[in-house]
Amino acid sequence: MRAYSFFNKIHNSSLLAFIISSAFIVIAELLQLLGYYIGDGADVVLLNFSQLLLKLVPYVFCYLITMYFTNGERWLKAFWAVICLCVFATASGIQLSFFAGIAAALMYSYFYEHFNKYISFSVTLISSVLVGLAMSYLGDVLKDLLMSMARFVSDKGIVTAVLFSVISTILSLFGSNSFNELFYYKSYGGTMVKDDNVITGIKDLFENGYSGEQLADYMTGHYFMLFVILGVMLALADELKAVQKVCLFITMLCSFVSGNISLALLFIFIESPFLFILITIISAVCSVTSHLLDIRMGYLFSGGIAELFTSLDKPVYFFVCAVVFVAIGYFVTRYSNVKAGISDCFNTYIPTRFNHLLGALGGIANIIKISEDVAEVRNPKLVNTFDLKCEIRENLVKVEDEKLKELGEYL
Repeated sequence: MRAYSFFNKIHNSSLLAFIISSAFIVIAELLQLLGYYIGDGADVVLLNFSQLLLKLVPYVFCYLITMYFTNGERWLKAFWAVICLCVFATASGIQLSFFAGIAAALMYSYFYEHFNKYISFSVTLISSVLVGLAMSYLGDVLKDLLMSMARFVSDKGIVTAVLFSVISTILSLFGSNSFNELFYYKSYGGTMVKDDNVITGIKDLFENGYSGEQLADYMTGHYFMLFVILGVMLALADELKAVQKVCLFITMLCSFVSGNISLALLFIFIESPFLFILITIISAVCSVTSHLLDIRMGYLFSGGIAELFTSLDKPVYFFVCAVVFVAIGYFVTRYSNVKAGISDCFNTYIPTRFNHLLGALGGIANIIKISEDVAEVRNPKLVNTFDLKCEIRENLVKVEDEKLKELGEYL
């Protein structure tokens, strides 16, 4: 329960950050596409501007989450958190992801809560420098680890497709593309000679007309994942309420349009870690499907919906599989919420032993409060008297079930 309460707090604090960051990512993707097709120097300008938008995403999360955890009244603390995150980025020399913004906001908020203003400002700045320097040394170790993983994954047929998709999905949760880029731009993604020039990396190969089977292993599965995300969105739309539903639609649709699914995966993870595990397994199924059907589709940027249609291969097979993956995403999400005991109201974690009782009372959203053996409900017509021994007086329901008191204590 504590884990889900913690996820709920992060979820609520980052709703606006999800919306703003999703807009930044879509705009950045469109600018890159526009610059690529315009050329004549415009590609460099638009690419630089798009990269600037992407670099702002961690700071958006850092600022807004810090504001939330400081009761939305301490804009100076939130602004100082952004400055400290800049210091961390400078000291570490690494490219920040939105996950770094979230981690920084949580750490700084903890310092703000447990120390006075001057001490907390000093501690956050010093910790940013120290952690940044530590990450600068750790960065080389992580690069070597990723290269070892890439060597192990590459050139193993269908096993390559499975391992690449699983590792890529897990690292995407943290906003990291370092592993993918070893295949996109390095020799792990394949090599070929064209006009006496050696070309390496599956993206550069694709740009130069390559249409080999490695596209199926490294890229086509990504397009299927877009439709899995769409299925998850349709399922969660029935579960979330108000601004959460708005955030869901914007985040998922922007991921579908731009091809950048990192924010969508983070949204799914915060909503339900169990669901994220299932999505990771499905990502392997996506890559295996593209490998077995030999559907070869690539992309030059993030693999959004626009690039999907420009590189479409075996359209009948692809769209049949796409519909299947939408259904898989939808029903797996519904199964996950039942299995993990997540209610239909703001992602509240409810033990499965209470599911029958809650269903008979019209769901947790119908319950106002519980006192001993009496539940006060919003709409008594939603109470199922066939499944529940009870007496109803106006909006008060007296229940002959020992679990009601336990449920009241739990809530």
